[in-house]
Amino acid sequence: MTAQVAAIERIRRVLGEEQLTLVGHSFGALLASLYAAEFPERVKALVLVAPADVLELPSPHGGFFQQINARLPEGKRAEFESYRKRSFQLDSLLGKTESQLTAFNAEFAAYFAIAARTAHFEVPPVEPSSVGGFAVQAVYLGLGARHDWRPLLREVTAPVLVVHGGRDLTPEIASRDIAAAFPHARVEVMKDSGHFPFLDAPDAFAKVLGGFLAGK
Repeated sequence: MTAQVAAIERIRRVLGEEQLTLVGHSFGALLASLYAAEFPERVKALVLVAPADVLELPSPHGGFFQQINARLPEGKRAEFESYRKRSFQLDSLLGKTESQLTAFNAEFAAYFAIAARTAHFEVPPVEPSSVGGFAVQAVYLGLGARHDWRPLLREVTAPVLVVHGGRDLTPEIASRDIAAAFPHARVEVMKDSGHFPFLDAPDAFAKVLGGFLAGK
């Protein structure tokens, strides 16, 4: 996590920009938020799109695994629960090859896609080679089992827009709780979108984003 936040700062320096407008989606929204907490003077505006509900763990809203499981057909739930348990078996994960990790990560994407369809939105196809390696597990397990990073965000002075898809598996209250952690944030709910508002309703998303940035 710290390496990825530092990478954003290195990019800013390479670009030669005094301040950045950051747009982060899902887990990327967490990275953007933590960058803003670490370098508040370097952030002009922050847009968090369908932010992952991991700012506080355990999540008071159930968490992503539980949200997916609740949407799966009855016959898939035990199978997914087995997958969830295997996701936290570090000794087993460390012994997997690159191709095995790729298949393991793609398995999660398949469950997510099934759950998403029951909520009436689609998950874009995942290129298998993009989910290989140990990076996914390293980042996710690196979050730890318990933390509360909300107090860190009180130092963020930039305006923040949180975009929530009304059909997302993550409940609206989770996005509103994330927004509440910032001093200057508001929530925009795109009721006919899921976890990917920019794909589900690109014109509407562009209007929401453009309106927010125009005021900066």
